[in-house]
Amino acid sequence: MGKDYTGDATTGEQLVVLAVDDNEDDLTILRHYLTRMEGLRVQVRCAHTLAEVWDILESDSVDLAILDYRMGVHTGLDVFSEMQVRGVDVPAILVTDQGDEEVAVEAMHLGFSDYIPKTLLGIQCLRRAILNAVEKFRLRQSLAQHNDDLRSTLRKLKTRNEEIQNFYHSLSHELKTPLTAIREFLSIVLDRLQGPLTQDQEESLQTAKKACDHMTVCINDLLDATRLDTGKLTLKRRRQPVLDTLKSAIKECESASHESGIEVQLDCEADCEAFFDESRILQVAVNLIGNALKFTGPEGHVKIRVRPSDKVPGFLEVSVEDNGRGIAEVDKEQIFDRLFQASSGDAAAQGGLGIGLNLCRELVDLHGGRIDVETEVGQGSTFTFTLPMDEVQRSETPTRAAA
Repeated sequence: MGKDYTGDATTGEQLVVLAVDDNEDDLTILRHYLTRMEGLRVQVRCAHTLAEVWDILESDSVDLAILDYRMGVHTGLDVFSEMQVRGVDVPAILVTDQGDEEVAVEAMHLGFSDYIPKTLLGIQCLRRAILNAVEKFRLRQSLAQHNDDLRSTLRKLKTRNEEIQNFYHSLSHELKTPLTAIREFLSIVLDRLQGPLTQDQEESLQTAKKACDHMTVCINDLLDATRLDTGKLTLKRRRQPVLDTLKSAIKECESASHESGIEVQLDCEADCEAFFDESRILQVAVNLIGNALKFTGPEGHVKIRVRPSDKVPGFLEVSVEDNGRGIAEVDKEQIFDRLFQASSGDAAAQGGLGIGLNLCRELVDLHGGRIDVETEVGQGSTFTFTLPMDEVQRSETPTRAAA
């Protein structure tokens, strides 16, 4: 069997070379060349027959094989093929008195490192071929080991990713039940079903309820991210008006709109229809409107516009525009990446899990659309996504997983 060769053949480390030729005179010449090469220490193992080849390989390890093409009824190609079948992985050089290019091509395809006609055989030519063969073999071994390491790392990463997704899913479900109970009891108290409240008590309970609502959004985002990764997020699409969905999104953001002092403006014709899952596009719109309100001051504006796309025929464009803080150029390319948080250091920007915009992109993509952003620091941002006006050829149960 061949040993793993990781050294440098020019440093004086000894090479064990298997020389195979059924002609004793040719074998003697080859041995002479091999033992007289400058800078190389070569130990030669000679074989005249196939039986001798297997005897040598069973008792010793070699670093290189030099095989004569003609060996009676066999060829050096036959010997090398059998060596590969037996698991002997060493570089090999084919030597022949045949000047046939087809033989050279076949040898290269079989895995020989080089091909030397006997008319060109000499010490320098042989030395160069040996050094090249050993170096190529060393690089191939190194590359194979690197690929094995990469495959092993990939398997571990896939396993870890599955563990993380299972953890997200389990954690989200475990948190959702008690959180729902907390919110319900807060609503009971706020509705005065258990007695009157002072103004301070009501304000404290309202703050707690808002915190519950925020946690619910985060948990739902985690669940949806897990469903996306496992291909379990389904769409129930139909052709319907966009106006009603956007009005519902504005209604859900009413509290944030009131706090920011900004009235969300809507420019959408009643007959604008698209083919979409209402709950999922509502989720996209709420996220975009909520972000716009979050990063726009009291004197700003948030506008929603819907119109047929000029760039993509058969699609509607829905844009959410604000004149707020905008997004830094360094963050723009990553703004839709999962878990990404803007680098501005703004406390408002650090809220949430960094999943919302990623979910928007994935949900729009599953509808066959696209989402983009135009932004300038200090001038505001416009997020625009497209929806097909009619049914597109996509599965009702998407199986896309995150890369």
